[in-house]
Amino acid sequence: MAQNASEDRRVQRSRKALTDACMALVIERPYDEITVADIAEKAGVGRSTFYEHYPNKDELLRASLIGAFTALADMTTAAHDPERLTGWMEGFWKNRRVGRAMLGGQARTYLVRNLAALIDLRLGKGLAAPAKLVAYQMAEAHLGLIHAWQSGLAAYSPEAMAQHLHRTAVAMAQAARG
Repeated sequence: MAQNASEDRRVQRSRKALTDACMALVIERPYDEITVADIAEKAGVGRSTFYEHYPNKDELLRASLIGAFTALADMTTAAHDPERLTGWMEGFWKNRRVGRAMLGGQARTYLVRNLAALIDLRLGKGLAAPAKLVAYQMAEAHLGLIHAWQSGLAAYSPEAMAQHLHRTAVAMAQAARG
């Protein structure tokens, strides 16, 4: 059993190193120019170690943001957790340099697509427009607002940002239902 705990810690260390390396590289250059080899080298692991954990860099990026994106997608459901969303907004604020690079750069298209897919799963039926369109609209709105906030457009606390995101998400979902 000790070996499993040791393996689990090693897996966690490797994944954290890969995530940290990816985020550091996103600040340095455009996402499309970053390769798996670049991430592995920056993380201090081999490419085979990278591929043991992720099939590609997009999946690494998706996995690193799944918690935040789930909190954002849940805003219009009973699963909405204001404290969890606020926690993610605090993290986004602390890491705004990475956020600005990702949300203002080439990774944004990929991020919007992933967030929209999670929102689409939660919207349900009975919308006045196709759910995929509404989900993309909401994903763009959420990420656009977070990007503007991280860029210093207005001073706003993470708590206030979480509340505002929630209110606008609910309003958009209600409007989409006609």
